[in-house]
Amino acid sequence: MHYARAMLGSCEFVRGHGLGNDYLVVDGDRFGVVLTPARIVAICDRHTGVGSDGILERVPPPDGFDAAVRIFNPDGSEAEKSGNGTRIFAKFCFDHGYAPPDRPLRIHTLGGPVTAELIAREPDRSVLRMSMGRASFLCADLPMDGL
Repeated sequence: MHYARAMLGSCEFVRGHGLGNDYLVVDGDRFGVVLTPARIVAICDRHTGVGSDGILERVPPPDGFDAAVRIFNPDGSEAEKSGNGTRIFAKFCFDHGYAPPDRPLRIHTLGGPVTAELIAREPDRSVLRMSMGRASFLCADLPMDGL
């Protein structure tokens, strides 16, 4: 048996898809496996693990938010934000009772707040409206040094 599959055992996760990206979504309080960079790499490996473009971990939200997510890349690093990832996470929250589907969901991410609104549930998909914040390409607003 592969290491990642043995490590996960009976741990529960949900696989979500959004515009070609697939993420595993876990409830950090119930998952039962500490997500270290090495474990994330093993779980996300498409040959020896479960395989995914990353892992979304539900964590306790800070004051002023309905939910919070940690977004892990398949190399084990943590991302600030992901449009597809936050949309998948919002659907997970609506589908699994972590948020009421009849009002907007305010999500905390490392990259700032995201708001999700469930527009429609259809037999083969859910339609959500996401507000990711404003994009800026001003050098002063970017986390980099340059000219």
